[in-house]
Order: sequence, then C-alpha cells, then structure tokens
Amino acid sequence: GPVQLDRVIVNKGIRVFYTAQTGKDARSRFRDLVTLVQTSPLHAVVQYRNSQGDEGIKFPNGSELKIFAPVMAALHGETPPLVTLDEIWEYDEVLGDALLEGAIIPAQMSLAGRRQVWMISTAGTALSTFMRKWVERGRASVDKPNAKIAYFEWGLAEGDDPYDPEAIARFHPAVGQ
Repeated sequence: GPVQLDRVIVNKGIRVFYTAQTGKDARSRFRDLVTLVQTSPLHAVVQYRNSQGDEGIKFPNGSELKIFAPVMAALHGETPPLVTLDEIWEYDEVLGDALLEGAIIPAQMSLAGRRQVWMISTAGTALSTFMRKWVERGRASVDKPNAKIAYFEWGLAEGDDPYDPEAIARFHPAVGQ
C-alpha cells in the first residue's frame, strides 16, 4: 500500500494495480488501504470508486490506484508502471506465468526503465511452484551486480525451530515493532 500510494502521489496520470490470491482477497486488502487513506489528510482530496470490478482511488493529479482479479485476461489495455501481486504462494505455475508473462509484462512493454512488478508472499506449500521458481531466481540474483531482480527474504535459518520465540525474533521483521 505505501509503495503504491507513493507512486500515484509522485507521478502524474499513472495507474498502478494490485491483486492478491483471489479477487475477493484483493478487494479485502483494498478496503484496508481505503481505511488508512480515509483516516489521513489524503481523504480530503481523493475520490473512491467502489463498483465491483472497478474499485480504485483517484488522486488530484489524475493518477489511480486500482485492484484487479488475478485472471489470465487481466490488465489488457493498461500500461501500469507498478503492479503488485500479493500472496503469490496461492498461484499455480499456469496462472502465475499467465499473469506475469501473458498480462503484466506485455502491458508494461512501452515503459522501459520505469516498470516494476512486486511479488509478495509468505512461504507457501509444496504446491507453490510459481513462487518457488521466483524464490530460486531471486536467491540466484542476490550477488549478481547487473541483476534485474531485487530480492528480499525474511525466513528461518536452516534447522531453526519455527516455534522457538528466539528463532522467530531473529528473522521476523515485525518482532519488537
């Protein structure tokens, strides 16, 4: 949310997009963001759209923050500089690849140097093949100076007990906040 808000406030006339594991989950997270905006000074200057399938926040500079359902036909006709995919552990490889390679990347083609896709998730399961592929690519890119992937991971070290409060405190970024 904060990254998306920054982009639409700083950049005139853009649309940024967010989705989660389902359209319903994307709407739920969007409502959380709307609540934050409504309790901030931004509330006085933005317009909200709440029609299902057209939810968004419009800013005075013409920029918009919109949500979309994670379906194969998503984002066709759009040119989004920022797209956020949340809870990608839920995407199977077919859907994940269709979203990324069939929808998002083609929609961003004309934005060379000004486009980003943020993929966010918890660890997932053995079935989280799309996410696993990107975790492996991200880990492999860490020490490469010209990598086009920024990869951040917070996780237990190999062999740590996931129920040990001290182990959790070593890896979880929200502990102590």
